[in-house]
Amino acid sequence: MAFPDLPWLEFGDNLRVNLPTRADALHLVSDRLARGEGFTIATLNLDHAVQLRNSDAFRDAYARHTHVTADGEPVAWLARRVHPGIERVAGSDLVEPCVGAAAQHGVPIALIGAANAGVLERARAKLERKFPNLKCALEHSPSFPFDPMGAEADALIAQVRDSGARLVLLALGAPRQEILASRMTEACPEVGIISVGAGVDFIAGEARRAPETFRKFNIEWVWRLMREPRRLGPRYWRCLRLLPRLVVEAYRRA
Repeated sequence: MAFPDLPWLEFGDNLRVNLPTRADALHLVSDRLARGEGFTIATLNLDHAVQLRNSDAFRDAYARHTHVTADGEPVAWLARRVHPGIERVAGSDLVEPCVGAAAQHGVPIALIGAANAGVLERARAKLERKFPNLKCALEHSPSFPFDPMGAEADALIAQVRDSGARLVLLALGAPRQEILASRMTEACPEVGIISVGAGVDFIAGEARRAPETFRKFNIEWVWRLMREPRRLGPRYWRCLRLLPRLVVEAYRRA
């Protein structure tokens, strides 16, 4: 039996999910891979919420995704005010189980993103050790800054189409990965695409995920801010400024 399409659950302007739990996301991926059907998964966090208000291109890209999860405890908390039972489902948490599903179904994968080809090679090697049946059809680390609407993106989409990959993990960061995913799915409708952010870097050991204590109390953002204050400080300030408005919207919908 095919995994059923779940309804969109809205909890704010441009804020909605239709994969409320990790189990739902993993069932969807495994089912679509087994049946040879494509999909695009975005993982909604507070930074995305800010960009959805300020960027037409990002809104358009998100609207073309087939599935969205709640990534980041603030977003999951907001969603639960309106729809109890929604879990936090981060892109980095989907990497290994979805790659495992691809290996189980004999589906080749593509790894796209990361700072350099060496990171992708280490990530692939680690995944191949864990999943011996895994087939990696393509690895590509784009130039920086990567333009998801440019000529390099056009060539990359053609590479994916010709490679035979059926599951693509995009580790480019927002909004690049979501915009590229929305374009790629038009050219490769049978391919599953998941935007995983730093998920590939975590697998490769290029970046450290927050210690278990931070994850247990849902304060991974504190860990990241301590490690990269200059890069993340302005982003988190924009998120903090928007958060009260999102809370009001969520409670109005409850």
